[in-house]
Amino acid sequence: MLKTIMSNFGHPRGLVGQVVGWTMALENRERIYWAISLLDVRPNDHVLEIGFGPGVGVERLAAQAKEGLVAGVDISDVMVRQASRRNAAAVKSGRVELQEGVAEKLSYDDQRFDKVLAINSLHHWTDVRAGLREVYRVLKPDGRVAIVEQPPSKIRDEAEMKQRGNAIRDLLIESDFKDVETIYATLERGMSVLVRGRR
Repeated sequence: MLKTIMSNFGHPRGLVGQVVGWTMALENRERIYWAISLLDVRPNDHVLEIGFGPGVGVERLAAQAKEGLVAGVDISDVMVRQASRRNAAAVKSGRVELQEGVAEKLSYDDQRFDKVLAINSLHHWTDVRAGLREVYRVLKPDGRVAIVEQPPSKIRDEAEMKQRGNAIRDLLIESDFKDVETIYATLERGMSVLVRGRR
């Protein structure tokens, strides 16, 4: 049973997936708000969130990009439904678009977005380099990406978390992003890392 629950954090399914979504909405809010505060979202921005889960981040982004667009892809149809309910008014008005999908095959035109955000989803991508190539493709020139990770339970100390941050930084540099920087914060559930860069 525990294995089933844990696997649902990577790909929520069925009734257990719904409960996992509610849990993520409660437990991840501080990290989500912190990450978005560092993304510098403007009222007219078009923003993509990869792995939006229950849609807490989408809701926050839509409140900031009031005259823009917030789009999102998530591997879980359960999360698409849950996030769509949470953001029903914005979806109805056309300011939010949510769909099932993966980072490695984004269904958006080149240079579509000003910002791309991924919170705790990078380690679920089947091909991280392919996903980052897609992120680069859909970002406008000078557009910004922010990748956020909280330590999984197997990462026990600050040194290991910094290794994780360095690894993400190196992947962004390898993928041709510039001005790459790594920011750490100790939040309610432990240290988190945000790595951001520009196209």
